[in-house]
Amino acid sequence: MNRIYVDTDVFLNTWFREMLKFNPAFYRTERLLEKVVECTYYLVISNLTLKELSKKMSLSTNDVKAFYFEKYEQMGKLSVVKVTQPMIDQARGVPTHLTDAVHAVVAKQENAILVTRNIKDFRRAAKKLGLRVARPEELT
Repeated sequence: MNRIYVDTDVFLNTWFREMLKFNPAFYRTERLLEKVVECTYYLVISNLTLKELSKKMSLSTNDVKAFYFEKYEQMGKLSVVKVTQPMIDQARGVPTHLTDAVHAVVAKQENAILVTRNIKDFRRAAKKLGLRVARPEELT
């Protein structure tokens, strides 16, 4: 089963229907998350993802995890990776914004495809790390 590390923007675009005006892309993103439930993919996120979502949603990280990720966790289809100092140190050498670099490092260490709409910011990081980066619709 392929592992996918889903970037914060993908969750926000889907949960808040931000991509709805781009109808096919929105539904393909929803479909990607359904494929986790169908056992096509295994979902990986990090505590950084939870922190970013928490900030954007004005909820605690525990509430974000409980409200939005519980079904994946109950099915055994979710890993929440704790970002460590060595990961942050490695990310400092990756050519992009530090938080994006941390996401890229976690995805690489978890042997996951990094799923994002923000391909441009991850392009150089992916090249440096040997990481596969894809838009949600490329995986559905």
